[in-house]
Amino acid sequence: MTVLFAIACAVCVVGTAAADIGDADIQANVFTTGLQGDPTVVIRPNDEVIVGWRSDNQDGSFGGIYLRAFDEDGDPTTGEIRANTTTDGDQKRPCIALDGEGNLVAIWQLESFGNNFGQIFDSSLSPVGEEFVISVVGPFSKSSERTPALAVAPSGEFVVAWGGTSTEVQRLKANGDKLGLSIFPNLDNDVATLEGIGGVAFVNDDMDFLVVGYAGAIDAESVDAVYLRPFDWGGEAVAVGQRISTVED
Repeated sequence: MTVLFAIACAVCVVGTAAADIGDADIQANVFTTGLQGDPTVVIRPNDEVIVGWRSDNQDGSFGGIYLRAFDEDGDPTTGEIRANTTTDGDQKRPCIALDGEGNLVAIWQLESFGNNFGQIFDSSLSPVGEEFVISVVGPFSKSSERTPALAVAPSGEFVVAWGGTSTEVQRLKANGDKLGLSIFPNLDNDVATLEGIGGVAFVNDDMDFLVVGYAGAIDAESVDAVYLRPFDWGGEAVAVGQRISTVED
């Protein structure tokens, strides 16, 4: 199985960077045994493209997370780079993003334990520091932490959001250390409903951020809706959650 990417007839944007590298599909992975999937991509200001994905059995134990860089013409500038240090279990659902200096943050879900992990890389995609744990299933967790989403500020600080049966957010320093306790966004202002994460993004120079997700389903008869809620960098909600979807099931 292969991971293909093409940036053509569309613009992929990270910050103010955009790239158009032609209209041909480009195979990102070298290792083709088993399944490769869960692709994620960023573009640097110099039009270099970095692709991340999950690869089955390449790291010796179910899924692993891999990165590879390509120049503006689509030619590879690195080999495959494994992001995860922990190889036990199934690493999946990676997400990558850049800071203002071109450093890269990679995060992913470890399915076997229900935790989220991360690793920081410098502009040459060399790892900085060690793999770190973002979230751990504990007594206050309602389920496994799933489908993490990521936003990185130009200064390098970042925020990770994930879902399960509730949404949760963690702020982190540029070195991967946690900033305070995690936040439960309570997107629809009702602690009884189920929630899942959709995304997270910084919105201004003060590092206020938005958390977007779905909420509302309690049972098979309930209807999910999409909500957003703004927070300041201190972790305080700026407003109540706001429903942004209008279509009823």
